[in-house]
Amino acid sequence: VALKAQGRVLKRSAETLLFERSARRLYAAMILDAVMNETPTSDIVRLFDSSSSSVLPSNMSVPASRVDRGYLEDLQANASTFAHMVSKFASLVGFEDLSVLFQELTRRVAFGVRTDLLPLCEIPYVKAARARSLFKGGYRTVRHVAEADPKELVRVMGTSLGAKPSRV
Repeated sequence: VALKAQGRVLKRSAETLLFERSARRLYAAMILDAVMNETPTSDIVRLFDSSSSSVLPSNMSVPASRVDRGYLEDLQANASTFAHMVSKFASLVGFEDLSVLFQELTRRVAFGVRTDLLPLCEIPYVKAARARSLFKGGYRTVRHVAEADPKELVRVMGTSLGAKPSRV
């Protein structure tokens, strides 16, 4: 502790470094799981931000000093890109079933939604919250939304996002 307080670098064993790397990967996986299960960003930050309260023990380093919206977006983008690369590689070596699984994972990570919302997230400007609103309103596919009455869509979107029905 005294050496650390003086700013000296402590040498860690290879075993400790391997453990910390594994812990950081698990930590990132837990965050991504929360994202893909549509946990609100504010809740994810509250759960995983090391400056407010940490899930990890105090002696374990975390992947970032702050888990904030920017960190979450970077993590999502990097994980989505990696899943896409694995999907392409699996396809190239003939593992089509694995490729299909990683294609879905790529989309889930990128959009931050459960599988049931993926079709709705293909609509431009529709992110997780709007897709969930449409889904709760009975819309399951892009075609359902395209064929819907615009006034009904406004009503569904407005009431589910907090607007009062009389104003919609």
